[in-house]
Amino acid sequence: MRKNNMPLVSIVMRNHNAYHLTSVALESLFDMTYSNFNIIVVNDGTTDNSGEELKTNFTDIILLESKKYIEYCKGLNLGINYALSNNAEYVFVVNNDTKDFSKNYLEDIVNAFNENKNIGLVGSLVYNYDGKELWNGNPKDKLGIPMETPTEGYVIKKDVFEKIGLLDEKLVRYFEDIDFIIRLRNAGFETLAIDTVSFSHLCNGTSSKQAFIPNYYRPRNLIWFMKFYCKNETLAWKLKKYVSYSLAHKSRVLVFVKKMELHKVIIAIVAFFYGTFIGLITQWKSQSK
Repeated sequence: MRKNNMPLVSIVMRNHNAYHLTSVALESLFDMTYSNFNIIVVNDGTTDNSGEELKTNFTDIILLESKKYIEYCKGLNLGINYALSNNAEYVFVVNNDTKDFSKNYLEDIVNAFNENKNIGLVGSLVYNYDGKELWNGNPKDKLGIPMETPTEGYVIKKDVFEKIGLLDEKLVRYFEDIDFIIRLRNAGFETLAIDTVSFSHLCNGTSSKQAFIPNYYRPRNLIWFMKFYCKNETLAWKLKKYVSYSLAHKSRVLVFVKKMELHKVIIAIVAFFYGTFIGLITQWKSQSK
């Protein structure tokens, strides 16, 4: 933990039975040169010895323990609330399956905020572990919403949280970032991606091993999102998006097939169609105004 007259940046990430990933991320983050940051790790209901290993090997982190498994949005919100309650000016929400952060990452991000007071969220370039570019700063169309900032990690100004609240815990995981950005923009803030800094992300580093959770919440939330935010789009447009987003689930099932994990194949397929069903028969109301 480092302190001076620079604004405090709190880095918030969540760990669940993934010390091997979280430790790599922490080593890279601690190598950054910004003079005033701390790292908050939410140890979310781990059933292995991740918490003890983190305590032993990373004594400079702030470790928040959740004995009960509370999932992605609640876990991150726990860390964000702690950060805001302890004078963080900015919160860097980032996945734990990341590494190779630019040493000057936080300096450049904070400078970007200082150059435009309307900016509420800043992202960077992102590569996968093999060096392939995942985010280059150009806007991607995400269900009709232009997003230039990566979903794997972004820095948010405390004013944003004070005005619009935290991640929507009803979503649990998936599409919470798009919903947050819509709310942020509706409140008058802007988003920005800079190309002077970057990090690497192991896509599906944790969710690829889970059969039910990702395959249930993703189709459910996709349908919820389209029902709430895409009311003016045609049924054909919605079906096209549903099919497009479903390809990721097909890939996950094929991975389980190749590994001969047939029980996971069945769970994943059931979870996908159950999530679709629940999305169709239930309603979600965003905090968006």
